[in-house]
Amino acid sequence: MDSEEQRLKLQRHARIRRVKQVLRWLPRRSNLDTYPVLKWFARHARKRPFLWSFKVPNVSPAFYAGSILAFLPLYGAQLVLAFFAAILFRANLPILCGLQLISNPFTVPIIYWFNVVLGRRVIRFFTFGGDPGMWDNWMFSMIVGGFFIGLAVGIVLDLLYRIGAWQGEAQYRKLRAYRHGVTDRRKKHPPPPPEI
Repeated sequence: MDSEEQRLKLQRHARIRRVKQVLRWLPRRSNLDTYPVLKWFARHARKRPFLWSFKVPNVSPAFYAGSILAFLPLYGAQLVLAFFAAILFRANLPILCGLQLISNPFTVPIIYWFNVVLGRRVIRFFTFGGDPGMWDNWMFSMIVGGFFIGLAVGIVLDLLYRIGAWQGEAQYRKLRAYRHGVTDRRKKHPPPPPEI
């Protein structure tokens, strides 16, 4: 094995190890029965392979739905809603559930305060500076702010994932082309035919 090929292979395995390290605490097919609420849906979840796929068409909706759910004032019901959102949008379940960990007892007051502040600004912007009237209550402001913050976080995460997937695919193509180039060189110089 050539040093360049070995280096590319080691980089790829290092990336895979880092992703596995981050995702080891999230639900998988094998440990779905250990989660208190998700164990009720384990049989149905195992039958749907898109819940476990890390392809871009399955990961993108997970980023958007998971981010919006994480910032909406739904603390306590998020994991159940994440499971149903994963089935509805054909999204990756571990990413959807992992994003729900953004809102925890330590971050909820800060997140909800930002939701209210941003929600009130968005409501005032869409009422063109006029009197927002009944739309200016804190709960509606929290929902509107949570939706917009979640959408922004989802866009950023989706772009970062697409860039990472694109770079990983480019390195894979480079390694594959290198391997095929080596085998092609061997085919260019076949052994001479035996003399009769």
